Amino acid sequence: MQKVKNKLSSYKLLFLYSLFYLTILLGFYLNEDSLGGARADFLYHYNISQKFSENFLLTFDEYGTNIAGMNARNSPVFWIIISYFNNFISSESLRLINSSVSIIISFLFYKCLLNKFKNIDKIFLAFLSCVLFLSPTIRSVSIWPSTLNWGLVFFLVSLLNYLKFVNTLSNNKKDLYIYYTIFFVAISAYLHPSFATFYIFYVFNFFQHNKFGIKTFYLLMDLI
Repeated sequence: MQKVKNKLSSYKLLFLYSLFYLTILLGFYLNEDSLGGARADFLYHYNISQKFSENFLLTFDEYGTNIAGMNARNSPVFWIIISYFNNFISSESLRLINSSVSIIISFLFYKCLLNKFKNIDKIFLAFLSCVLFLSPTIRSVSIWPSTLNWGLVFFLVSLLNYLKFVNTLSNNKKDLYIYYTIFFVAISAYLHPSFATFYIFYVFNFFQHNKFGIKTFYLLMDLI
């Protein structure tokens, strides 16, 4: 009976996310840009990714300088990764693939809510997580690839591990969740540096829980 119930819940989640994702696909078709600058930002940085494909060392050296077309403030990591796909897929295909990030972000947010609010009905939390599909920021960076959306994905993974750290009573698991939390927030920071600020929050709370052993200290220093 429990298996049937879980299966029905999975189908409900699948239907819910599919329904909201259709609004993203509609926005993709209409070239929606709720933020007003996401399209221009993507086209500017996508041009840089093509330069990485053509001459990696020169582009890396010029990145972030005052040279025309290279004055970028964001981390180059995401666009370096994108540059490896430029010879295989078009920018439109890249955008379509990227649109699925909205589902990943919403689902990870749902998993975080489940870990934080264990006594609230799952379907209510699922609806709450789907509100992100209506966010102008999430919609724009899903339709027009950005460092923010994938940085947010890894940040949410770090947040999920942090919540698991808080909830578990096992010391071994707590240590493991510390490593995962810092590892994934580091990845998110390399993609979008703003997420590095959450490192301070995590470390402060690890101290609060008296879980900051010497091994963890060394790991954190390496990641910094």
